[in-house]
Amino acid sequence: MSHASTPADVLFKTALATKATAQNTRLLWDFYDRMVAHHEAGGSALSDQALRRKLDDSMRETGIEMLPREIPDVLTLFNQQINNALFSPSGAAMGGRPRR
Repeated sequence: MSHASTPADVLFKTALATKATAQNTRLLWDFYDRMVAHHEAGGSALSDQALRRKLDDSMRETGIEMLPREIPDVLTLFNQQINNALFSPSGAAMGGRPRR
């Protein structure tokens, strides 16, 4: 299955299973929830800058800071896979909020 046809929630859960640590899981959930809420409210696809602002908001809200060297990989994952899946024209990724 290609990323284009994989629902966002499946991509997110896979990323959590392979990349998340005990320290950043809550942060990543908060970030993902912000993206889904934006999508569900009818927002457009998020730019790199908008994704970074949402990640910064999540770090402030959760009190969990990512190391600067970790941020580019997280933003790449969320932009190239999860963001694309949520906002794909085909709607293939309408996975919404997965269960925790």
